[in-house]
Amino acid sequence: YQVLGRFVSALETLIATALITRSLGPTGYGEITLVITYVATFFVMADFGINNIVVRSWSKDKALVKKEFTQLLVLRFFMSLVLSVVAFGIALILSRFSAQYNYVVLAGIAVGLLLILGQFVIIPF
Repeated sequence: YQVLGRFVSALETLIATALITRSLGPTGYGEITLVITYVATFFVMADFGINNIVVRSWSKDKALVKKEFTQLLVLRFFMSLVLSVVAFGIALILSRFSAQYNYVVLAGIAVGLLLILGQFVIIPF
């Protein structure tokens, strides 16, 4: 099943890439790739390894779940918010001085960074 799943996933990626490239052209495809790569970099950082620490702690003492759950949500929200603001600030700086991202790319980055804010509620149990 794992091999079949990887094959299906690769096929879906190939089809999506072909459709995006045909509809947006080389420039549009480059822009969407830039947005996805940029946002994915910060999306990976949004977890901060907190899930591993919390799961280990909660597995030892179940009473901690009720006690620390709200604190964990608040912490993750503020960390995600700060990370999103910093990531967008870096994108703005890059657009002004270096990479010269156009407004479409900046808008795509802004929308993608909103997903990081939604990611903070994912708590492993």
